[in-house]
Amino acid sequence: MEEVLSKGISSLVDKGFFTPMASPTSFRTPFQVLYADDIIFFCIGTKRNVKNIIQLFDDYAKVS
Repeated sequence: MEEVLSKGISSLVDKGFFTPMASPTSFRTPFQVLYADDIIFFCIGTKRNVKNIIQLFDDYAKVS
């Protein structure tokens, strides 16, 4: 199920609904790290990012 959550987060980034931290142009900064039952996000701390990630978690909880 972690793969589903990871793809959901990647989809939010691709669609512009979740803004990861900025990085130098030649280096891609990871925006998520999933390990066991822990998740770490690297993003800009905006209300929009928080709202969208909470919605993703709510949707994930409904289907899992």
